[in-house]
Amino acid sequence: MTTSAKLLAKLTRDPTPTDFRWADLVTALNALGFVQETGSGSRCRFFCMERNLSINLHRPHPGSLLKQYQVRLVVKFLLDSQLIEAAGEK
Repeated sequence: MTTSAKLLAKLTRDPTPTDFRWADLVTALNALGFVQETGSGSRCRFFCMERNLSINLHRPHPGSLLKQYQVRLVVKFLLDSQLIEAAGEK
């Protein structure tokens, strides 16, 4: 299993992880074709040109761990965009 596959599996596990790092999210989204665009302050936009999709997030600070609501938001976006399957689905 590749690193990005492991990160996506961790991202979608139940219960929602409380220890998901920003750098891991960037790696996972890059593997799905997203490019990170930095905005002002802690704002970041992840854009997938191939599918014309984008998601806007704030980098966590002062730490590097995402809040659970941020993880849930990303997972919902990826599920709704049909980029990933729900845990347990094939």
